[in-house]
Amino acid sequence: MFRSIRRILALSGNLKSKVKKGIIYGTLESIFSCSPLIFMMFFIKDMVENNLSNTKIISYTIAFAICIFIQYLFHFKETATISSVGYEVISQKRKDIALFLKKMPMGDFMGKSLGEINAIVTNELTQIELYAMQLISKVVSSITILLVTILFTASLSIPMTVAFFTGFPISFIINKLCNKLYVKSAKTKLEVESNLIDNIVEYTQGISTVKAYNDNENHSNRMKSIFKEFSNKTIKKEAKIIPLLQGYSMFMYLGFGIMLSLGTFLLIDQKIDFTVFLMFAVVGIHIYQPFEILSAYSGTLKAMEVSLDKVDYLMKFKAMKEPDDIVKCKSFDVEFSNVSFGYTDETILKDISFKSLENTTTAIVGASGSGKTTLIQLLMRFWDIDAGEIKIGGKNINEYKIESLMKYISVVFQDNYLFNDTIYNNIKYGNEDATDEEIKTASKLACCNEFIKKLPKGYETIVGEGGSTLSGGERQRIAIARAIVKNLPIIILDEATSGVDPINEIEIQKAITELIKGKTVFIIAHKFATITSADKILVLDKGRLKEEGTHKELTLKKGIYYSLWQRQIGVNEWKIRGN
Repeated sequence: MFRSIRRILALSGNLKSKVKKGIIYGTLESIFSCSPLIFMMFFIKDMVENNLSNTKIISYTIAFAICIFIQYLFHFKETATISSVGYEVISQKRKDIALFLKKMPMGDFMGKSLGEINAIVTNELTQIELYAMQLISKVVSSITILLVTILFTASLSIPMTVAFFTGFPISFIINKLCNKLYVKSAKTKLEVESNLIDNIVEYTQGISTVKAYNDNENHSNRMKSIFKEFSNKTIKKEAKIIPLLQGYSMFMYLGFGIMLSLGTFLLIDQKIDFTVFLMFAVVGIHIYQPFEILSAYSGTLKAMEVSLDKVDYLMKFKAMKEPDDIVKCKSFDVEFSNVSFGYTDETILKDISFKSLENTTTAIVGASGSGKTTLIQLLMRFWDIDAGEIKIGGKNINEYKIESLMKYISVVFQDNYLFNDTIYNNIKYGNEDATDEEIKTASKLACCNEFIKKLPKGYETIVGEGGSTLSGGERQRIAIARAIVKNLPIIILDEATSGVDPINEIEIQKAITELIKGKTVFIIAHKFATITSADKILVLDKGRLKEEGTHKELTLKKGIYYSLWQRQIGVNEWKIRGN
């Protein structure tokens, strides 16, 4: 329990002092909540001995009122201090995780399921956000009340105080079993929750495929079984705890009966007076409440530790190193020197060396799996290379902060993601300082102004998550407009025209022509006709750079590039013969 509290305090970071201040207020509140016991004892004693007077009654009432007032004053201070801390702490933690994920090698990030990461960042942190600080407060408050009450009753009669807790050893063992089940339940819930989120995301993203193959019933049944599994496993785990909780309470309250029996004998033997007996009877009704609270919260704290473990697990991945100082790039030549890289034990790129001069276009071609996309991702420092060096402007990319490096590089992917926002904001995402005129100009250059104007709300049209309300060609042109607005010196086009229809391809090629003017450009393309004018073509084969040169030079060599070129020409000349 105390380990859990220490971990939550550690999570608080620079807000730790605020949490500690709240705990102090909570402790003082608990002390004053017990103080009426003293006045109650004197009141009962005076009443039994027939010594009550109007003056004493008024004095006891005033004293009781003062204690209650001070108690609620500290309660107010505690609530005002600690109530918002959980939200502040987890808000900062989510930001820390977001920044950390940006600095994680893509291999580590892609190796984790979306459901698992989502469950950690949302559900797990939400549990901590809602309950962590309140749990600390309640646990400390319960322990304080318990200690003060035990000290008070022990000052009256040690044997009767001990009798209160005769059932405690068995209850303690049961509580330990409950905590273990809470941990198992929390782990199971996280696993099935991650699986549930993964399947929901997969189902929603693949709904068009499901409909196209008329597989609605199978997928619907699969989702029902996943929901049922989630329900059954979580209920089953929780159901195992309920009998133990009942047993915990039963053995705990057994001590109250033993205390009354012992007190009766002591009263008969005149070893205690009637006032003490009555005080124990009154206190006995409430003394177990802190134990009940601690039992309930200790299980919740144990379950919360599972959440903390998951957050720690995510944050223990090795982030890519960055320099302390911001380095500015003065030129935009790109150079690979003996670069080798592998995701795991398998080497993907082997001893790659080339140089692309500023304001030139370099195309990268090769068969699927030859390492084209990986080569470009290394330039963006999605991973750290195993050997060699990559330079931009004569400086190793490791000398740049990752965020600074990406301020020089703009990317248009094959499948670009648009946010569930307006078209205007999606384009402006490339440059938050862009003016209305710059956005409109970029849209015209990207050949998307015409279709945007035809939409019901024009630039204020919401595109849906991922740009689902737009066609592939429309999404691609908006992504190019975003890149034009961004206006960075290095442009990467990752198969930007792949999979679009001929009409859209013509429009996109026009947009690309405007985008790459005066830039250092890298193009990954399967359609060789789009790269014949490139200043340099790199031909990759099984992770090695086999050929390098212009289209003319490489076709004259009649090597790998020439073979790929001939195959593509042959495909383009295919015809369907009639009878």
